[in-house]
Amino acid sequence: MKHILRTALIAAALGFAVLGGASSTFAADGSGSINVALTQPRVVSGSVNTTVTCSTAGTVYSVRAHRASIHGTWIAGRMIIHGYTGPGAYQATVSVSFGRGWFVESRVVHNVQVTVSPTGGTWTFARTASGAWFPRLAGKTFAGTITYVCG
Repeated sequence: MKHILRTALIAAALGFAVLGGASSTFAADGSGSINVALTQPRVVSGSVNTTVTCSTAGTVYSVRAHRASIHGTWIAGRMIIHGYTGPGAYQATVSVSFGRGWFVESRVVHNVQVTVSPTGGTWTFARTASGAWFPRLAGKTFAGTITYVCG
């Protein structure tokens, strides 16, 4: 039940529709890649080619790094920027999920510093949980860097 609730919270935080405005999507043909360096709560490091969907709708830029395996750990991520005007530095909301087998950890982090280029970008984050939503996470840090190439 907690997994369903956590998934619902992530969906509520990131799963919204944008109405109006121009939209575009970079080709999501599996030619993208992610380079991951998670340092806490688990160490996961490496690069993998995978589908990375990058799109804009009005002034909202979103990225979805589809599930991929790095050294036996699968990882997937999403990022949303509001007020997007083109490549540059922004504050974003990111969601990262990772796991092995049936074990899954997911985190949503707000106000993450991101850099966007015409072909991809980088998310760097380090947050310590307050425990307000999940008391058992109080004081635990989630940190790392994800670099992506759209495709």
